[in-house]
Amino acid sequence: MQITNENYYTQEAGMVWLSVSQFNDFVGIPAYIGCEARAMAKLRKEWIDEPTAAMMIGSYVDEYFTGDIEAWKQRLTDDERKLIFTQKGELNASAKVAESVIERIKSSEYFMKYLRGEKQTILLGEIDGIKWRGKIDSLLRGIAIVDLKVVKSISEADWCDGYGKLKYVTAGAYARQGAVYQYLHRQMSGHDLPFYHAAVSKEKGHDIEIIHFPDSILSEALGDVIDKQKRIVAIKSGSIEPNRCGKCEYCRTTKVISKPVSYFEI
Repeated sequence: MQITNENYYTQEAGMVWLSVSQFNDFVGIPAYIGCEARAMAKLRKEWIDEPTAAMMIGSYVDEYFTGDIEAWKQRLTDDERKLIFTQKGELNASAKVAESVIERIKSSEYFMKYLRGEKQTILLGEIDGIKWRGKIDSLLRGIAIVDLKVVKSISEADWCDGYGKLKYVTAGAYARQGAVYQYLHRQMSGHDLPFYHAAVSKEKGHDIEIIHFPDSILSEALGDVIDKQKRIVAIKSGSIEPNRCGKCEYCRTTKVISKPVSYFEI
């Protein structure tokens, strides 16, 4: 199967090629619990996570700088469109922050340098014999791999169950993304490039940073990917049954009960 911009997000592509977002669905990140059953339901188009306004604002800014924003608008579902646009097609009151985020990015010449690479470059390759795909927001050939991230806050930490308070770079397991992108790019080009986040916050007084991920952190994350990816492939092939996390919206919605549970279990 050949991967193009047109079929990159299709069900067929998802069944053949792993991606970082799919891996996260199965395995989880500190910011949310992974669920194998939900991940398979999403792959089969039996479950769609509800979009959020925060997610749509981030996507709007991302597409403005690194994609085709008009084509993106055409791809939106009705539910997604209502979260960010008015009936006239203008950004709604809660989504207006996207405009100020964009202006903040434009105001920094140094930040903009990192967004002037080739946009949405598709990466294809194998990690330990398993097919992977990825998309680079801004590829500065021979210089850097850059991912644009619109986040709640760059410096403030949020609580993640089981982990404590973490800043966004750790809560989102973004070293995993950098590790996969760097590895696939090495396969395609024959040389390594450093991985950066061009990060901007949505908070009042938008913070900006260019964040370099050390190779030691990326190497550790790649090892974790290699350790866990075979189980995902086995689940996708039907060799083993996916586990239910029992806590996510999908598990609550599809839960079937057949007997009482003990007071002490609750």
